[in-house]
Amino acid sequence: MQVLAIAECLNFRHAANRLGISQSSVSTRIKTLEEDLGILLFERRHRGVRLTDGGRGPERLVIAGFSPCRSCSVRSRPE
Repeated sequence: MQVLAIAECLNFRHAANRLGISQSSVSTRIKTLEEDLGILLFERRHRGVRLTDGGRGPERLVIAGFSPCRSCSVRSRPE
C-alpha cells in the first residue's frame, strides 16, 4: 500500500501522513523493496518523487491488489 500512497501523493512525507507512519519508515521500506526487486521505483527529487518506468509496473500490481514481491517470486519459478 505504501507504493500506491507514494504514487498518488508523489511525496514520501504526504504518503507517510496518509498511512499514519513515519516518513523514515516509508523511505526505508521503499528502499528495501527496490533492492529486493532490483529496480528503482521512484526518482527522488528535491520536492517529492516521480515514478520511474520500472515503478509503473509494480504500481499497477498494487492497484490490482497483488503484492509485487509475491508476483515476482511466482514469475521466477522454474517450469
